[in-house]
Amino acid sequence: MRLLVLDGAGVDEVPDFVFLAHVVDVMQSLHVPFVLRTFASTPFSVQLFLLPMWPFAFLVMLAMWVWSKTFVISCYNLRGRLHQIWAVPRYGFQVRFLCCVVSHVMSCDDGVF
Repeated sequence: MRLLVLDGAGVDEVPDFVFLAHVVDVMQSLHVPFVLRTFASTPFSVQLFLLPMWPFAFLVMLAMWVWSKTFVISCYNLRGRLHQIWAVPRYGFQVRFLCCVVSHVMSCDDGVF
């Protein structure tokens, strides 16, 4: 039996497996298949031709931080199970920063009480 979810666009299946991914840094964000497909098929390394794209990628990062929500990168069926890869619009340093702020607040609260 498959579970179905009714959303604004229609009826969607609930995935059996979800891999939640986030971007590590701004240069690595240019190494995804929907930006440069041939470059994405090689192991990551910083290339000189990526440097002029860095300011645009930085602006996209800021826009995603403010307005974007988690979105589906890909979905596929494997042995009758629906698998999806979701992207969280946060970069590695943003995740670490938020964790540091939360842990600092928690340790300060523990010290006060």
